[in-house]
Amino acid sequence: MWATLESLDLEKILIIAVISASPIGEILIAIPIGVVMGIDPFVSYIIAFPSNMIPAAVILAILDLFEERYPSISRYFARRGEGLVRRLGIGGIKVAIIIVTPIAGVYAISFATKILGIDKRTSFKYQSIGVALYGLVEAVLISLGLSLPGRFLW
Repeated sequence: MWATLESLDLEKILIIAVISASPIGEILIAIPIGVVMGIDPFVSYIIAFPSNMIPAAVILAILDLFEERYPSISRYFARRGEGLVRRLGIGGIKVAIIIVTPIAGVYAISFATKILGIDKRTSFKYQSIGVALYGLVEAVLISLGLSLPGRFLW
């Protein structure tokens, strides 16, 4: 029987949160690690999802400050990404963010979207959707005894 949120100790919660917030682990690793520690996959998901999104919010905020301080560098990169944004359109970019974020991770996608000139709200919103959906599917599959391919196979 898996541990529920009420029965968890702080150490296990912190382990899942730190793994989920790390650039190597993220939600992909945090949920299975929680299961290995005897925690229900959905409880692991509830801990891992917000923990995974904290670095994205911090990175995007720091990159906004960088953009304010060095606007010419930001414009240079935004011009470089205009072709991709034009080809895919904003709808295509949003779908790409949703699909790619769970695979590449919030660290890489936060930088990539900023380089492409996508505003932080749009970036964060669609990264959150991608990570939330992936984590939920991962939790469902693990609870059914299946695995989800990604950067790592479980």
